[in-house]
Amino acid sequence: MVLSLRLEGSHSFSWNGELRFAFRTTVVPEKVKPVPLDLFIVLDTSGSMTIIDNPPEVDDSLIAGTAVVDGHEVRYLKDDIGVKNRLEVALDAIRELLEKAESTTKVTIITFSDNVNVLCRRVPPSVAMEYLEGITADGNTALYTAVKKAISLIDENPARILLITDGYPTDVEDEREYSKLELPRFSQFIPIGVGEYNAKILRSLADLSNGRFYHVNDVSEISRIMEEEGAKPSGGIRAKVDFFSRFPLNFVNYTPPIYLGTVEGVVRIYGFVQVPPRYSGEVVRVRLTYTDTFDEREHSLERSISLTPATDSAQFVSGLNKYLLWEVEYYEKMREISQLLESGMQVEATRKMQELKEIAERTRKQDLIEATRKIMNASDEKEISSEITRKMRS
Repeated sequence: MVLSLRLEGSHSFSWNGELRFAFRTTVVPEKVKPVPLDLFIVLDTSGSMTIIDNPPEVDDSLIAGTAVVDGHEVRYLKDDIGVKNRLEVALDAIRELLEKAESTTKVTIITFSDNVNVLCRRVPPSVAMEYLEGITADGNTALYTAVKKAISLIDENPARILLITDGYPTDVEDEREYSKLELPRFSQFIPIGVGEYNAKILRSLADLSNGRFYHVNDVSEISRIMEEEGAKPSGGIRAKVDFFSRFPLNFVNYTPPIYLGTVEGVVRIYGFVQVPPRYSGEVVRVRLTYTDTFDEREHSLERSISLTPATDSAQFVSGLNKYLLWEVEYYEKMREISQLLESGMQVEATRKMQELKEIAERTRKQDLIEATRKIMNASDEKEISSEITRKMRS
């Protein structure tokens, strides 16, 4: 077997009062190899993609005209000034991604503006490259229609959908409609928002598929994101993690049902249950099912944790993992901050960030301390939300 499964709990014993039992499940690829992956590129080609993020100092002779796009006035520069706009930079990043992709990767490219166009469907990267030629930007932002089209083309193969947009949707503006979408199993949305856009919509798409949401101020950052999110060797595909408990399960960084698709790196899933006083028996059990990338057979692994009542307070304390309790509390606090920001409660969210910092320092985990620093130094709500979703499922 090429995947290993660990289940750790915050307590070894129950006690006289109700117990908040935290758990961490860790899936680790022990060996990896390249695997076929369905890669979707859903690209915004609305008029705002002609914006130049870092325009040079220009005089009026270099301005081709002005227009209002997605409610914002923009200037259009002439084509021959030697500076690339958002669309051109994004296309360069996509070409770089396709050049590095495994030949077994199947690529689907969808563009959207006033209409949605499927340029190619499940073709090799070298063939997909040809469809990038001649793409231009104009019109509005049919985001919902594009997302629905991408979902309709996904099958049971592990799929990664890289969505790039820089505008507010002009077809379906109600954020709640996006959270109602049903995604096929083993698919994962990776939304990338550039400049001005509806962050709640992109965040909901990431949350629906346990994906990661990226905010960028400059489209040139997309190249780095493509490098991070491009297909990598995997230890297992069509991986699913199921949890069982006689008590209600509460998850803090993933949303069940948990379909991992491919397992390219370490996956950690955090949660907790409330255990009654003096409880004896199984508290939580986890089952991992996946297809091995080496023998192409389905495998299943299970782990469980049980508690027995402590005989005295010393024994109870000896079985306590306070660092795991703090770690779960940390991810709960991150989720709380994100929800406060979405509700427009910036002052309360800022106060919670200080609490997040204190928890991170208690855990002594350098990655949590660094993630907190990035969140506290973020320039706006979109950047904070992006950092949180990425850390939650990194």
